[in-house]
Amino acid sequence: MKRRRLAMCAAFVLLSACASSPRTSSPLPSLSPAPASSSTTSSPQASTPDTGSGTSVATSEIANAARFTLADVPSNGPCVLAPPSAAGQITFVIASRLYGVAADGTLQCLADLQGLSPTWLRWSPNGDELLVGPDTMLRADGSFASTGYFANNINLRWSSPTGKALIAPKAATGQLIWRDAHDSTNRIDVSFADNITSAAYHPAGKHIAVAGIGRDGQGPGVFVASNRGANAQRIGTLEAGTTATEVAFDMTGDSLVFVHQHADGSSHLHRYTFANSTLLTLAELPDTTPTQLTVSPVDEGDVAWTQSYSTVNSSARLLLGDSTTTAVVANSPEGDHISDPIGWLPGHRLLVNSRSPAVAADGAFELWEWSPTGMSKVIDGVTAAAARSVHGQYNELTAILGSGFG
Repeated sequence: MKRRRLAMCAAFVLLSACASSPRTSSPLPSLSPAPASSSTTSSPQASTPDTGSGTSVATSEIANAARFTLADVPSNGPCVLAPPSAAGQITFVIASRLYGVAADGTLQCLADLQGLSPTWLRWSPNGDELLVGPDTMLRADGSFASTGYFANNINLRWSSPTGKALIAPKAATGQLIWRDAHDSTNRIDVSFADNITSAAYHPAGKHIAVAGIGRDGQGPGVFVASNRGANAQRIGTLEAGTTATEVAFDMTGDSLVFVHQHADGSSHLHRYTFANSTLLTLAELPDTTPTQLTVSPVDEGDVAWTQSYSTVNSSARLLLGDSTTTAVVANSPEGDHISDPIGWLPGHRLLVNSRSPAVAADGAFELWEWSPTGMSKVIDGVTAAAARSVHGQYNELTAILGSGFG
């Protein structure tokens, strides 16, 4: 895979006051103060100012008829975990069997999950292995193995670029634990901050980004270090009492997207670019904090998140590339449904979980696919789903760091 090297200069920048207006950048990045409060609306497609309002997909562009029904899904017969296609694959679980839908519409069984009923899936960067819940891995040869992590640790992430390891912060202590993906007993504490809430591997695999409390006495922030936690670099300092709840690298690794949650419950969604140490505000949300941050591994700059105001008012939002337009609302047409982004496929396509608020979070849901031309229902009645995409071209992050404080 072709890569180029990107220099990361030391950037001990105080991010104590975010840019006051969204989608602007400055030579020295700053994190904004809490947005002004606004009232929560009851409609899932109308919420808060700026990206909170959202642009809905026109009804004429929505295909309500599902591509597949449960009758189309083979409940027996062979399952083959073939190598992934560059075009990507929609994958989902029904009745403890993993299915895939290819770009040409072909539906096939990929694996019999042997009685497992996961509600959370995550493919490795090269799409050959799958986390069937945080505690179990489906290997490329079709066998299953324990990851060594707890079943509720959904902050678990694959290493990059090939998925040879796994990392996740421990919920109880905030330590960042690295494990060999194929030998869970090979375990290392690679923490370079305290009380880590989120972590992400750089696509080139040589660096890790985290959100946590710095060991330099400057409080909470966002940090980058080697994949063993050495030479830690603070790229931002958050004001006291706040935190970054989720971090994720863009496809190339040239920038880092993260959620900055303020003490009053408001938040900002930011993109930090390493080459020039600038910060872009993607969304300013006065009354809520984005969750389910989903950054595309195949189309640079595509980002999605869940914007929730209550248990009955939650929607999937997205921005494409370097878009400076209002975020798009990627909801199904059922007005009483709530939605979450699941994962990105090539061609700016986003898988979306749509369900009634009356259905438990781990219950069966409708699986939809959003694209720039509209939305279409894939199938109803799935219990878990994931986008199977092979990670696109990335750039090396050449760390030009001082002694740091790792």
